Amino acid sequence: MSDKCIRSVPAAAMAGYQDLSDFERGVIIGAREMGHSISEVAMKFGFSRTIISRVYREYRTRILKRDRRATLPYIAADFNDGASTSVSVRTVQRTVINMGSQSRRPTRLPLLIDRSPPPRTPMDLWTVLKDEWCELPPRYLQTLIESLPHRDAAFLCVRGGATRY
Repeated sequence: MSDKCIRSVPAAAMAGYQDLSDFERGVIIGAREMGHSISEVAMKFGFSRTIISRVYREYRTRILKRDRRATLPYIAADFNDGASTSVSVRTVQRTVINMGSQSRRPTRLPLLIDRSPPPRTPMDLWTVLKDEWCELPPRYLQTLIESLPHRDAAFLCVRGGATRY
């Protein structure tokens, strides 16, 4: 246990994550910021390790979302202010990426592709199919027709089973 003191708070029953007051969340965050481990905080305050992890993760996420333009050195300095262990800029970068908070610059690929709605009537379906057949290159259709005898022979040889075609 570290040299910093944590006051012990008796808890009759472990509180659930949703049952925590703002004060209790602050106590957990403060203890973690002082450098105490999750197990130490759990023993002293009577909260489960899962609750402590969730509260602290929520706090760290809030730090990142508080200022979207914050640089990695600024975030690392913010984390290192109260903690007894220091965190490198590279660790902060890895954590930020793992939390899904990457650059928001637009991508070159569009998120949605141009696509027409599905056909609603049989006549619409016929029109779409006819248009798609017209889009096929003639050489592709010629190759398909020329390969039909080979396909039929292969199909007969395997007696209806799978073929390489």
